[in-house]
Amino acid sequence: MSIPVDFLRKTWRRHRRPLYEFFGSDRWSHLALNDLDHKMKKYLDFDNGTFIEAGGNDGLSQSNSYWFERFRGWRGILVEPVPDQAELCRPRRSHRAHHAWHWPRTIGGQLRSRSHRAAISAVRPK
Repeated sequence: MSIPVDFLRKTWRRHRRPLYEFFGSDRWSHLALNDLDHKMKKYLDFDNGTFIEAGGNDGLSQSNSYWFERFRGWRGILVEPVPDQAELCRPRRSHRAHHAWHWPRTIGGQLRSRSHRAAISAVRPK
């Protein structure tokens, strides 16, 4: 019985970041879109900073603050308006300082989520 290659790839991708982090490596921990965390690292080269990340998503996907929290000791707040994404965020980020919040309503419109999977939301005027 052989194991399908796709299964092995998906399993490796899911477990490589936590495995590398367990051994102290940040090789797979830069999660920001367009390598933004690498770019910010040049200008924010200090430990124990503070951040507010609007659009926290699921806490990991496209996170600009994850590397700073995990490897530089930063603390802060993640703000996520989509309730399902906010729930995913809580167990994936540090319990000591991070909170995923969502607003149950918006001012002047209604929050409507088009796709929770891609975290695309829109505010429609009444």
